[in-house]
Amino acid sequence: MRKYVQQQTRALLGAFARRLTLAAETGDAGAIHDLRVAIRRLSRGLRTFVPYYPDRSWKSIRTQLRHVMRLAGAVRDRDIALECLAKAGIAAQAAIVTRLESERRQANEEFLAEIRQWKQRGITRQWSSRLTVPVPPNERSTARAHAARTLPRLAADYFRQVRALLAEGPHPRELHRARLATKRFRYTLELFRSCYGTGLETRIAELRRVQQVLGDVNDSMASRDLLSKAMEKSPERKKIRRFLKERAGQDAASFRKEWEERFDAPGREAWWKTYLKNMRQST
Repeated sequence: MRKYVQQQTRALLGAFARRLTLAAETGDAGAIHDLRVAIRRLSRGLRTFVPYYPDRSWKSIRTQLRHVMRLAGAVRDRDIALECLAKAGIAAQAAIVTRLESERRQANEEFLAEIRQWKQRGITRQWSSRLTVPVPPNERSTARAHAARTLPRLAADYFRQVRALLAEGPHPRELHRARLATKRFRYTLELFRSCYGTGLETRIAELRRVQQVLGDVNDSMASRDLLSKAMEKSPERKKIRRFLKERAGQDAASFRKEWEERFDAPGREAWWKTYLKNMRQST
């Protein structure tokens, strides 16, 4: 298992370093999105493999990741808000568009300054050294055994969390909790891809679909909050708020339908847990 953790950590750090370089060079929306995903994957790996890292070396790294994630999020939030304004029919010359574009440029400058400093300091090389996992010569525990033991419980926890949330009749804003749970579950499963066959890819694809719908809900609500603070009360502000509220409601309904009719249909939880425990190589 320790050798597997060592390999996975190296892969996660490598993916993060590549995305960091690309984002530092371009600063465009796509590169920032990809960096945010790489950060989430690395952070999940650090959390999942905590027992195998020396001392508390992982903790300060996750703190640093959260910091750059906030900087990237400030840029990303404005990109999403600008997209929402365009879909709501707001003219590109509108004052709110100009304001958000200015805020986006400022946030991007702060973000780029930070990650370029990380590049100069060779931050990923430092982390790689700190996250060295000692591998004893006669280690018996394996990644497959670890996955078979822990992932079925993780699946059960995920189903329980989302069912409990939906039983509350949540406001679209509260579905953010389901989104976070979905991300954690998906990124943890991805850490053990090599332990399974194509069946895991089928399941990850289902999680990705759920995550996308929940992401649409979150984008609408986050943009509504940002624009509500950025705009003075006006018919235009009211129009945008109504548009985003309706869109969030529609996406929330799509998520519930996807969950109840497909993802959590009768027998689906068992379908997940049986596969994760037995590691069948088929779908």
